[in-house]
Amino acid sequence: MKIIDIYPPYIYSIHYDEEEECEYDRLFQLWNDVGYVVNFMTENKTYLQSPIWKKIIEPEDAARQVLAEAADLEDYFETLENNVKQGTLPDFDSYFKILNGIKYEFELERLPMKSYGLERPSLLRLYAIKLQPNLYIITGGGIKLADSIQNSPDLKDHVLQNIDRVRGFLKSNCIMLWILMTLIRFSSFKQTIMSVNLDRLKEIVKPRSEVAKDRAKARKENRAFLRMSQEIALALHYYLRTQNMKQSELARRLDVSPAYVGKLLKGGENLTLETISKLQTILGQDLITINHPYTSCITIKIDSTYTPSSTNTVNSSTFSGYRVNNKVLEADMDLSTLYA
Repeated sequence: MKIIDIYPPYIYSIHYDEEEECEYDRLFQLWNDVGYVVNFMTENKTYLQSPIWKKIIEPEDAARQVLAEAADLEDYFETLENNVKQGTLPDFDSYFKILNGIKYEFELERLPMKSYGLERPSLLRLYAIKLQPNLYIITGGGIKLADSIQNSPDLKDHVLQNIDRVRGFLKSNCIMLWILMTLIRFSSFKQTIMSVNLDRLKEIVKPRSEVAKDRAKARKENRAFLRMSQEIALALHYYLRTQNMKQSELARRLDVSPAYVGKLLKGGENLTLETISKLQTILGQDLITINHPYTSCITIKIDSTYTPSSTNTVNSSTFSGYRVNNKVLEADMDLSTLYA
């Protein structure tokens, strides 16, 4: 087990020996994988019938929220880091909340914490251990579909177990030793309980991998492109599911390899216009809509306090022939009739 710096000296993440990367990077990579998220939601779609998810109808819709929450949350961590540096709010302390439950009810050190995505209700959770104000170690996270960790399929088998593993790791590596020594030397329990052996922490922290940093940078710089690619991937998943079509059949129709279809379904693939055109033909619906500013660029906004009068008219033939609210503009036309 290792501790990796994410936003030092505020946010760190645990890297478990059995994983290829730290939990922070692993989770954001996973939450941006359309294929993984859609498959998870499809396998657990019975949970989406809960009243709390009443706005979500299809597994792809739930996946869409996860993708959006992941993008917003990743950007929000950078905002929180800047706020801590400037001494403004919100900061990490206002973002993370105490993890409720009998198991940690009387804990005063290495306090387990939780955080949410920015949507309400949120599908995403990150869990951490608080060492001192605005200093957290991410221990894990996942998609929360039920009312508790124990009832959520993506959380019940590892969240609490990993929190205990990390708390033991911190204790065995003497990161909390200074706290115990000061409790013996001084009488003020409150004065020392939030302290931490920062020197020891710095000794064992490892740098974040360049690959992880490059991936995070690429996601941030290409949010708009990734969103479009993910939307296409979601449409493909829905089509395959509702038409009971295999990926191999879609590959045949597109005249591409099954491996390439797999990339499309993960999201993040840079599709050519030719491929998009073929997909639109197969799906029977437009994936991309192109605006025609040379034929209908007029937008007329009528204020809510607008009162019709004889002066609210199209006073020349300049805009004649354009459509507004599905009605054709004519010279000297009373604009109030557009919204009648």
